[in-house]
Amino acid sequence: MKNEGPGDGGRAAYEPVEDADSDDALPTDAPAGQVALHYATSPHTFFKRLVQHFGWRFTVQLSVMYLLVKGVLNSGIYLVMLPFCQKTLGVSGEDCQTLGAIAGTPFALKGAIGVASDMVVLFGYHKLSLIIASAAIGTVREYQYLRNTQKIF
Repeated sequence: MKNEGPGDGGRAAYEPVEDADSDDALPTDAPAGQVALHYATSPHTFFKRLVQHFGWRFTVQLSVMYLLVKGVLNSGIYLVMLPFCQKTLGVSGEDCQTLGAIAGTPFALKGAIGVASDMVVLFGYHKLSLIIASAAIGTVREYQYLRNTQKIF
């Protein structure tokens, strides 16, 4: 039997998972000490639920990706970037930071672009028409840049 979505009869598209232990919820009238202890033990409860619902392999993979790859590796890249810019490229520290900010702009705008692409429908498609339009604009601008700098034609 196919699960129906909210628009198809009002039923959920998935079955909610009931927590085996709901004793980790914070009561509404808890004293300050219990609130402080609750926030100190929240990561343990979060990982316990993650293992319970998705398994330990996925939890380990998720932890490694976010802690090591996105945390340690990104920090290491920023530590190496300034000496690389100064010694290898001959760029000042101020210019290196400016270039880093320009390079990071698309990642900063990723959420806004995602929301806009979900809201705007062009030619019956949400994302396909925007991808084609951005590729076409980028191709035209690159052609104009190369033509103006005498690299082609």
